[in-house]
Amino acid sequence: MKIMLSSPDEMLLTKSAAWVKAFVDNNCKYKGLMCIGPADAPIYRIKDVYSKIIYVKHKDREVLNSIHEKLDVNIVGNQAFKNINVQYDING
Repeated sequence: MKIMLSSPDEMLLTKSAAWVKAFVDNNCKYKGLMCIGPADAPIYRIKDVYSKIIYVKHKDREVLNSIHEKLDVNIVGNQAFKNINVQYDING
């Protein structure tokens, strides 16, 4: 699963991406789970909007769906993510 975060505020984006990585590492304990990133997107800045990517790998798609749901519940409505756009790609 690819998690792409973007924001016009570079510092806020860096902090938010670190929070997502820590959340996955601390709250999603599955055998064989690998979380890579956060890393700058291949095109880091487009029209003053910065992007970072986190990859979450696991062979079981249900595990990835569970992580997606846990993240979404904690991000939606969270004021810290008010200016952060978060996109998920389960196939990524």
